[in-house]
Amino acid sequence: MVGPRRKFRQRPKKVGAKKNTRIKAQKARLLAAGLDEAKVKKLNLLETRNALKKI
Repeated sequence: MVGPRRKFRQRPKKVGAKKNTRIKAQKARLLAAGLDEAKVKKLNLLETRNALKKI
């Protein structure tokens, strides 16, 4: 007989290193689109994503 099913598994949690690489890539795309570097550095995560939607 086979063991019980694994019903206790959860979704994988977001890892900080992967999140940081995503943010870095998004900011690089904003710089490539022509935004000012000083402005891009001051953007938080939500502002960065909204700026990407506009380009």
